[in-house]
Amino acid sequence: MNKEEYELFKKQWLDRFKGYYRKGRVKKSDLKKSIYDNPKLMESQKEDFWRLVSE
Repeated sequence: MNKEEYELFKKQWLDRFKGYYRKGRVKKSDLKKSIYDNPKLMESQKEDFWRLVSE
């Protein structure tokens, strides 16, 4: 995913994933797995997105 696409991805999904993380609706390990299993994200983007979610 290029930089512009990644920024759009974050705008669209970051708040939703943070909500899942905070409310515990989904196990954190499953949530992390869903991010790391996304084939469109580069490894650095996966790590960055998970860091943002878990802050």
